[in-house]
Amino acid sequence: MEVRVFSADLGTLTLGRLFMDSSGLASLGADSLYRLALSRFNSGKYDSSIALTKIFLGRFPSNVNAGNVQYYLALSLFQQGQTQASRAAFQVYLQRYPNGTNLDWATEYVGRSYLEESVFDSSRVWFSLVLTSYPSGPAADNAQYYSGLSLYNQKAYSLAVAAFSKLIAAYPKSLLLADAHYYLGKSQFHQAAYPAAMTEFNTVLVNFASSSIVPDAQVGIGDIYLAMGANDTTNYPKALGAFNKVITNNPTSGAITGAIVGAGESYYYLQDYTSARIWLRKIISDYPFSIFVPSSFYWLGRADMQEAKYDSALVWFAKVGSEYPKAEKAGITLYQMGKCQYLKKAYPQALERFQAFRVADPSSQFADNSYYYTVRIYVLQKNCSQAKTEFAVMQKQYPQSPVLASTQKYLVTGGCP
Repeated sequence: MEVRVFSADLGTLTLGRLFMDSSGLASLGADSLYRLALSRFNSGKYDSSIALTKIFLGRFPSNVNAGNVQYYLALSLFQQGQTQASRAAFQVYLQRYPNGTNLDWATEYVGRSYLEESVFDSSRVWFSLVLTSYPSGPAADNAQYYSGLSLYNQKAYSLAVAAFSKLIAAYPKSLLLADAHYYLGKSQFHQAAYPAAMTEFNTVLVNFASSSIVPDAQVGIGDIYLAMGANDTTNYPKALGAFNKVITNNPTSGAITGAIVGAGESYYYLQDYTSARIWLRKIISDYPFSIFVPSSFYWLGRADMQEAKYDSALVWFAKVGSEYPKAEKAGITLYQMGKCQYLKKAYPQALERFQAFRVADPSSQFADNSYYYTVRIYVLQKNCSQAKTEFAVMQKQYPQSPVLASTQKYLVTGGCP
């Protein structure tokens, strides 16, 4: 949003003096107080902007500028992260000043306040109101973008793709185009539409080279190569190269943590576990509050598993569950813990972990594999009845599982035909 700049030509009368001098503010007329409040807003002094706008509204509620002052009060509160208070202030503006000049922006910011609180459905109600009531207004492209972002955060990726595509097509001069291409690519990535996602990330790199979102797009390219590495291992060096570009060229960007953990994961797949540990530990030591800390714990555990350091691996995995129980990796970590316990021949503990994994992450791509291991455990324990029961469940729920045949074969060769 472009914020209009107002100057406050008040000579040597400073805000500090005004607040210390009880007669200072009282001596200011409506016009001077209005300009002073806006000058504080435009210089990022939101505390004093809020104080001054409230004083203005108390003294001059019927002034011609009262609507603008109410709007900037709400905007100041939003900039401070006071989403509920800002929402209430924007709604006062919308109700009290129906002919105001910032109705579209106020409506958009109500939606933004809900988005900041992760109340996504409510946020889109307000964004939709902007798009239907002010389709040609200056806030329309913002509303379209944030509607897409709301859908993306809800993991409604197909709808997010449609929303971001519409922004790109309908608002070719929007200042949010680079971000729209990036999140379009991210949405397509989550749909496993890797060529389409690659196109969007490269569009950011080529067409928006000065945008702050460029390092994020570069990390997105690395993530695509990592994902494609499952079918073609030659993609892992490409992934590492993409992540290293961010590490080398954009070390202070917000994308650096994603690049570092991506480099660690790339080294893991390249079977260079020493290098993997170096990068993953860097996340923990240098960025202890990063959202990628649980992923670092997870991949450190995986690296230790590959070198048969099962006790150490279990320590890393346990940190995910104990410190980040709601992390994306929390479910799959239970599966890896089950594998560790299985490889240690700690079968009761392995069964417990696999069963907990199925409860925590029932739609995981590794759910069928968990039955593969539990069947083997019951066979090893000579509990054929339970082994057959587990296999029957596996056969019913995962009839196309690639490990179904080998599981059945193990039943037979293990003495549980």
